[in-house]
Amino acid sequence: MANKRLNLAENKTEKPAGSNEAGFCVYIGPTIVGVIQNGTIYPGGKKQVLASPELALLMEKYPLGADLLIDGEKLAAGRQLLKQPGNLLHNKYSQLVRLVHEQN
Repeated sequence: MANKRLNLAENKTEKPAGSNEAGFCVYIGPTIVGVIQNGTIYPGGKKQVLASPELALLMEKYPLGADLLIDGEKLAAGRQLLKQPGNLLHNKYSQLVRLVHEQN
């Protein structure tokens, strides 16, 4: 039993000191058909996710969408801000919606 606990403790991965990344990011922007869907979860920190091939098309066509990719720890606050007119996150969401409608 003691060996089992020891093995479990060794297998745990701890975040490096000073790291505040939740380990995942969520796209809270509008769904853009063929590019990205609202609520998509990506493993890793924001910088890592933005550099991934899955988001290459988004970054190429709609770089504003990068601002609507939220770290998991800030997800609840980001969703609240998205609903409140007049703040930066809400404005970027609105700009992206207009841009997508203009291009389609």
